[in-house]
Amino acid sequence: MYELYKQGMLDQNTPEIDIPKLWLYTEIFNNELNYSFKVPDNDTCDKCDRYLVQLKQSTPEERMVVQREYDQHLTESSDRYALKRQDKSNWKVNKKHKVLTVDLEKCLPTPALTNAQSFYSLKLWTFNYTIKDVSKNHTTCCMWDESVAGKGGNEMASCLLKWALVNVGKEVEEITIWSDNCPSQNRNINSVLGYFTILRQIPTLKVINHKYLLRGHTHLEVDSDHSLIERARKRIPNHDSIRLATAGAKF
Repeated sequence: MYELYKQGMLDQNTPEIDIPKLWLYTEIFNNELNYSFKVPDNDTCDKCDRYLVQLKQSTPEERMVVQREYDQHLTESSDRYALKRQDKSNWKVNKKHKVLTVDLEKCLPTPALTNAQSFYSLKLWTFNYTIKDVSKNHTTCCMWDESVAGKGGNEMASCLLKWALVNVGKEVEEITIWSDNCPSQNRNINSVLGYFTILRQIPTLKVINHKYLLRGHTHLEVDSDHSLIERARKRIPNHDSIRLATAGAKF
């Protein structure tokens, strides 16, 4: 990255003596900007894995076909990410438009015990449906346990309805929602009916768009919030207080 930065400065006709050295670039990158490289997740795209295996085992003629399909798959993934970035940029010039990213966090066991015996014990599972308002950089966590409700489309629609009634003002005319394409949670009739209910109860809201990332390539801004919750839970000794961990995550 430093070499790319250096080359970019040279392309702008910056004298080489004025280009920051590597140590200064690293200091600003790591400490002042607080950036770092994320370790890749263990879960990978099943289509990508299949294409990579086929590329290794196919003949040269077959490899050309597989490579073309693989490139199309990656292009579609990149196009959807680019569209999401465009939506995130558009709200800056259109204050009547809100952009949300939503996702259901992995099931949280209550209490969160780590000893071997508890692994085989029956736990109460807590669900956290996270809604991030990108236009305000504000995160809302809708939490309930399995004794209250499940984790299907009806529950997701209820969370979005509650969020909209509290957070959507009269100035908002359009909402764009980005999520993964899980059919049971985000791509079903309950979601559509929920949007009709929101539009009916908030007359000033005219349009709700729901867009989906490509399966296997579903990194969303709310994933960072989920990571904060996981780290916060480890610092809180009260194993029953997932709510405290969520409140202390400091989004």
